[in-house]
Amino acid sequence: MRNQEGVSMDLENLQKQASDWLVLMESSDCKNSDRKNFQKWLAEKPRHREIYDEISSISHNVDILSGVYKAVPEALPDELNQLIQSRGNPDKNTKIPFLKKITAIAAVLLVSFIAFTGGNSLMRLGDNHFVTDYDGTRLITLADGSEIQLNTDTDIVVTYTDTQRHITLNKGEAYFTVAKDNNRPFVVATQQGNVRAVGTAFNINQRTAIVDVTVLEGIVEIQPQKSPSGQADLTQNKLIFGQRIRLDSVSNAIQAMDEESLRKTTAWKNDTLYFDGMKLSEIVAELNHYTSSKIIIVDASVGNIEGGGIFNTKQVDGYLNAMETALPITIVQLTPLVTLIFEKDQ
Repeated sequence: MRNQEGVSMDLENLQKQASDWLVLMESSDCKNSDRKNFQKWLAEKPRHREIYDEISSISHNVDILSGVYKAVPEALPDELNQLIQSRGNPDKNTKIPFLKKITAIAAVLLVSFIAFTGGNSLMRLGDNHFVTDYDGTRLITLADGSEIQLNTDTDIVVTYTDTQRHITLNKGEAYFTVAKDNNRPFVVATQQGNVRAVGTAFNINQRTAIVDVTVLEGIVEIQPQKSPSGQADLTQNKLIFGQRIRLDSVSNAIQAMDEESLRKTTAWKNDTLYFDGMKLSEIVAELNHYTSSKIIIVDASVGNIEGGGIFNTKQVDGYLNAMETALPITIVQLTPLVTLIFEKDQ
C-alpha cells in the first residue's frame, strides 16, 4: 500500500503538468502538434481532465477578481480567500504547496492593477488637499499656526473661512495641535461625526469603520453622526484630557486612559506601534498601512492567532520575520508588491 507522501507527490506532479499545459495552450507559440499532444494527455486518465479543469478554473477566477480589485482594492483579501475556497474545499491531503503557489500567482496578477503614487510621501492634490502614502508621516502647518501630523496612508482636506476652520478626514490617522481662536472653531469631520475644538491637541484614528478620538490636551466636543439607536444625534459629548471615545454608532463609549495608553496611542508619531494581544488579522490590517507590499492572510485560521510586540513602522520586513519565527506561520514574499501568510505545515 502506498504511503500518503507518495500519493501527494503524484498529485503535485499532475498539477504541475496541468499548469504547464495551461500555459502552453494559452501561449501564442502553441502549435497544432502541441494541441494534439495535449488532447492525448487529457485522454490518458480521467484524473488528468479533473486536475486540468481545477487549474483552469483558478485561472478563470483571476480574470474575474482582477475586475473586482480594480474597483475595490480593499476587497482583495476576502476575494482571494474565496478563490482559495473555490478549489472545492479540498481535504487536508490535497491542500498542498502547489495549489498554494497557484493561488499566489493569482495574487500577483491581481496586484498588478495597483496604481502607485510614486516616491513622495506627501502628495498635494490641491492647495487644501493632502495625502500621505506608505512611506512616512508628515507635518503640515496651517495658516493660523495650527499643526496636523499625518500618519501614513492618510487623506485630509483643509477648508478655512472667516468663521470656521474645517478639516475633513477622509481616511487614516492624524494628530491635531490647534491654535486658539475663539471666533473660529476648529472642526474635524469624520465618517462617524464631528470633532470640535478651540485650542487643544487630540488624535483621530479612522482606519476602520470605528473612529477613535483621544484628547491629549484641553477639551473637545464630539457630535456623533448617529446615536446608538441609529438616529441622527444632536447631542454633544465633551472629552477632556486623557479620555477617548470610540464612535461606532453602537455605543459611542467614552473611556479614561492612563499615561501608558496615551503614550501608545500617539507612538506612531515616533514610528512605533504597540500590538498588545491582538489577532493576527488585526495586526496585518495595521501593517498594510505602512508598506506598499500587500500583506495577505491566505489561510483563514491564521487570522485568529494572537500576536503582539513593539513594531517599528520603518521595519515591516523585520517584524514579519519575527512573527514567522515566533508563530506557527509561513511568510512568502512573492514580489515587492505581494506578501502571503500561510499556516505552517505540520
